[in-house]
Amino acid sequence: MDSLKIDLENSYRDSDSIALQDPRIAELFGVPDPTISGIDVNEITALNYSGIYAAVSIVADTMASMPIRVMKRVDPLKHIEVPEHPAFRLLNISPDEEADAFVIRESQQAHVMLRGNCVSELVRNGRTQAVEAHLLDPRRVTL
Repeated sequence: MDSLKIDLENSYRDSDSIALQDPRIAELFGVPDPTISGIDVNEITALNYSGIYAAVSIVADTMASMPIRVMKRVDPLKHIEVPEHPAFRLLNISPDEEADAFVIRESQQAHVMLRGNCVSELVRNGRTQAVEAHLLDPRRVTL
């Protein structure tokens, strides 16, 4: 990587410019090698195809519209719904001040389908209860 950086610096000094098509630039920024066809395919470029966009949209919308119930086990075979639980508001009404639960859940499902994962950051109060959930870009998170 250091030799690549030096080569780019030397080539810049020699010609006063570097072509954006220079493969060394893509390598410097960690862009993967192009496919055999020469067309890059990722979650962004895939959404430009109406069939993929429609499929992701239909599944994400459908999953986001499904109700999420918060349940409490009262015995091994019986559960009761607990709408007063703090998680109910996060999952069904609004996980943060910026978006409602539908938008967040729709985005989470789209992240799973396109990127293979979704990540949310939980904000907790002094009693360690989750009071907010912020959707994060899974491409920018390392575990």
